[in-house]
Amino acid sequence: MRHGFTTGSCSAAAAKAAAYMLLTGREKTKISIETPAGIAYYADIVDICRRERSVSCAVVKDGGDDPDVTTGAHITASVCFSDVEGIAISGGRGVGIVTTGVRSAGRKRRD
Repeated sequence: MRHGFTTGSCSAAAAKAAAYMLLTGREKTKISIETPAGIAYYADIVDICRRERSVSCAVVKDGGDDPDVTTGAHITASVCFSDVEGIAISGGRGVGIVTTGVRSAGRKRRD
């Protein structure tokens, strides 16, 4: 069975690629991340939009041999410079936020 990758992994890959492009000024069409389970994920980067102070791009969700409704969705990330010091991360409309104390990422389901 061919495994797919989670929406979170796709989002992380897109965010990493967008940050790379913003900070280096170079386009990135492929990127890799390590998932919480320690698996290397290699993603193609699409829908690249580069501006002077921001970059957005996407990864197409791959559900593997067990697809769901998110398979084929373009999971998009945007990164921009801010006039405020520090780093701010926020989810777009419809995106859930994981808060401190939640321990679901990387846990295996018990049947």
